Amino acid sequence: MEFAGHQKACAFLLATGMLIKAFISDRHASIAKWMREECHKKCKELEKPVIDHFFNLWHIGKSICLLI
Repeated sequence: MEFAGHQKACAFLLATGMLIKAFISDRHASIAKWMREECHKKCKELEKPVIDHFFNLWHIGKSICLLI
């Protein structure tokens, strides 16, 4: 459900004249893959700069604490 909402929101924002430089999310594997592959293609098709995808630091820190 989170992934479907991300896809719809991203498609809507790319269709507008808004320029998006970065997107920050949790470590959702489907979103990361979609941003890496499909979003890259859509940005090139629409002649917009590729959106940089970053992970929320809280989620990264949480996973490091679980390993310790």
